Amino acid sequence: MKKLLSLLAATGLVASAGSVAVACNKKAEDKTNDTNTETIFDLSKTQVDHLIVGNRVNGVYNRDKAPGEDGFVITEESVLYAFDQLNGQNLTTNDVTIKIDSQGEKGAAGVATITAKDDSKKALGTKTFTLNSKLDPDQIFKNKNVGVLKLPKVVYEKYNDLLADSSNKMGLASVIFEQIGGANPVIEPLAQVIAISGLQAMMVESQLTNTTYTINEMPQLGGVFLGKKLTFNYTVGLDDRVTLQSAHKSKEDFKVKGESLSDSTNNFEIAKKELYSSFEDDFKSKVSEEDFIKFTKLTVDGDQNYQIVSIPGSENLYAHDSMWLNTFAPQLAKAAGDGKAFAANDAISLTVQGSKPTLTPEIREVPESVDVKLSKQDEDGTDIADIQIYYPSANTKLVPSITTDGEKYIDKTSLIADYDADYSKRWTVTFKAKAVGSTDITLTYGSVQKTVKINITQ
Repeated sequence: MKKLLSLLAATGLVASAGSVAVACNKKAEDKTNDTNTETIFDLSKTQVDHLIVGNRVNGVYNRDKAPGEDGFVITEESVLYAFDQLNGQNLTTNDVTIKIDSQGEKGAAGVATITAKDDSKKALGTKTFTLNSKLDPDQIFKNKNVGVLKLPKVVYEKYNDLLADSSNKMGLASVIFEQIGGANPVIEPLAQVIAISGLQAMMVESQLTNTTYTINEMPQLGGVFLGKKLTFNYTVGLDDRVTLQSAHKSKEDFKVKGESLSDSTNNFEIAKKELYSSFEDDFKSKVSEEDFIKFTKLTVDGDQNYQIVSIPGSENLYAHDSMWLNTFAPQLAKAAGDGKAFAANDAISLTVQGSKPTLTPEIREVPESVDVKLSKQDEDGTDIADIQIYYPSANTKLVPSITTDGEKYIDKTSLIADYDADYSKRWTVTFKAKAVGSTDITLTYGSVQKTVKINITQ
């Protein structure tokens, strides 16, 4: 399932599962007699009734699923994170309890209730929210001033010329949307929906100038959003961001204790803080510890090789969406006169000191099912079913295994996994479809396994 952009998940407060607890013989309004009452937030008076939520655990969203898809799960942590983001609060599970009243239709139109704990010094009252339905874009995209779009020198100098050519609109708008996502991390749960279903509509029905990006009507995406006009403000500047590789003079210096990697809380905060403390002073003067934690992710492959990968959104640490780098970036660079203007994303390999924790690698970007039409086969009879086994740190040493019992529908000898080093280092599965019908194929990568249903039609 391909994406045209990445919208970023910011690290936040970790919420644990909890049910609504109301203490006996003490009303919420009794708290107004407490000290520091000016810091108490009345949940019942918030103007926000709808939240955008998803499957967020330990500060990181699972983006394999979008609301409305099989397997999508709303988590308590995501509800609290969305509430804090949209209300400018910093509540934790020490202050409130969260009850998922309904998961809705696979996460769409769900319901959750947030209730202040009896002894909370930060909150009082209770509030029930509708989730992932009829979201007001003005509330969700709260930050309309999205900062500086940093570009390489040749692209920066010819930016107005690139804007004047309509063929560059999609590429420019997409990279600006990276900025929008970085400024509004609360939209992360719907990144996949926006990228796949809404991006083209937003690009077509929009105006782009050298300071503003206007979406004439936000795509409603099946009732998720209200259709509203949105205008974002940005500026353009030279890309002076630093790379991860510049954090140390020698790649051998990227060392982390195995015990630090065993704690994945808040996007591997402990391990990242340990790494950051050893970085060169020049790097630390440009990239804060907070930004390093927020705009990087830790990856592990089936051989338990660890990497830190930079992700888009930071004004100080270089990164772009991988899909954008491999589609629109070359087009813009060529139009500007330098086909290699945009550098690849940065990653650093880690040396783990002591015993390595066993972390399970993820198979990502794999859909539950794929529809294949016999009439759309390539000339050689092979249908590329868009089944992807994706790893930011995938390598050719660990080859995925692909099996099927549906020999009537799929030519087993044609099942091939191709390693694509130029597109986010992924494995892509291709096969020949033989007949109309449905069958399963099983993908195994290391210790992880997923099953995909193949629906073949004429």
